[in-house]
Amino acid sequence: AASDVYKRQLSNYFKMNQNLKQKLEEKLALVEDKANNFFDLFINLHLIADTTGTILQVNNASKNILGYEIEELINTSFLDFVHIDDRENTIKEMNKLAKGKVVYYFENRYLHKNGTYITLAWSANTDTDNKIIYASAQNITKIKLIEVERKKQDEVIQQQSKMATMGEMIAYIAHQWRQPLANLNGLYLNLEIDYNKKLLDKK
Repeated sequence: AASDVYKRQLSNYFKMNQNLKQKLEEKLALVEDKANNFFDLFINLHLIADTTGTILQVNNASKNILGYEIEELINTSFLDFVHIDDRENTIKEMNKLAKGKVVYYFENRYLHKNGTYITLAWSANTDTDNKIIYASAQNITKIKLIEVERKKQDEVIQQQSKMATMGEMIAYIAHQWRQPLANLNGLYLNLEIDYNKKLLDKK
């Protein structure tokens, strides 16, 4: 009888453990699903790559930001999309990441599917044990265009200011020259009057 009780308790124990295990698995699946949703629904570009630059995973923002479907980016090197003038600096940042350093802010230009370049601001960290880079990028193309336009406007204002200053200086110099020229003109007129009055001869 004691053996039967023990068997029933053991059976109940296994059932409880099985139920607990099932609930844990369901919770883990839910958490994983939410994490995937967060990864996919985020408006910034999220990218997972190895330390050689091969893209392993990217979120849905790749379509909105870069114009590419996820499948077009997976297993490609993200350096292939970087503007040629920005590649050297990008490689330097990758080397930092490979050494386990955190990149808090870095800008480079990326090739959009339509052939234009967009400017991305990156932050990234590395799982050095598995040689995996986790990176996030924000599209700052419009901000950069505004900065360029503002810089142009500042240059125009500076040029106008220089021209205005130069104009004032020329007006001042002209005024300074008018004084002696007016005196010379007065002397000439007096000479002419005196000559006409026969007070002066030709010599």
